[in-house]
Amino acid sequence: MTRRHASTILLTAALVSAVLAACGGSSGGSSSGPPSNGLSSKSPTQILAAVQAATAKLQSVHVVGTLASGGQTIKLDMSLGKNGADGSLDENGLSFQLIVINGTAYLKGSKAFLAKFAGSAASLFAGKWLKFNAGTPNSAQLTQLGNINALFGKVLHTTSTVTKGTTTTLNGQPVVELISKAKGGTMYIAGTGPAYPLQLTKSGAGGGTVRFDQFNQALHLTPPAGALDVSALS
Repeated sequence: MTRRHASTILLTAALVSAVLAACGGSSGGSSSGPPSNGLSSKSPTQILAAVQAATAKLQSVHVVGTLASGGQTIKLDMSLGKNGADGSLDENGLSFQLIVINGTAYLKGSKAFLAKFAGSAASLFAGKWLKFNAGTPNSAQLTQLGNINALFGKVLHTTSTVTKGTTTTLNGQPVVELISKAKGGTMYIAGTGPAYPLQLTKSGAGGGTVRFDQFNQALHLTPPAGALDVSALS
């Protein structure tokens, strides 16, 4: 019962990580403002290196988007920092809240989520947080959702050739495109200031859009009171 519940949660975490790794950004407008950071004149390899260097220094970021994987629609809205994360995920209407602090994950499932995955035990977990310690078997995939370095490691890792697209705008901000034909996606990178990825978009049945904002904003994480320790449940 409890093992089935935990396994489904971990599977959802793995799906989100896999789709994020495959995604690639989106549309534009026009704008004037801060001077260019010079990315538009660099090669694709140099642009990717600049993004990797910029994100390695990030203290926090907000990630929001909708992804498709294996016929499932996954929505996420997470704020991530160096020591954890806070937010929510939803898989085809089955949602849960997630807090990760220093390698320990806390999860609270919605009524629909618990009804599907906890079965007759759903009422026991209703309105309660479940605690996944770092030592809980297979919990690493879940706690990785609260690791900003792991997130960008997946997003920016590629073994395929990337090409530079046009210099355009996204929500009024200048951006430079990096396109991965093999993955069918485009990454839009800030054309002013630090070389942060602002949006990833992949088209097709396995696609989706993920946006990044609120860079380096303070993230206050507090363990929820009264969480049930999964490793202690029979």
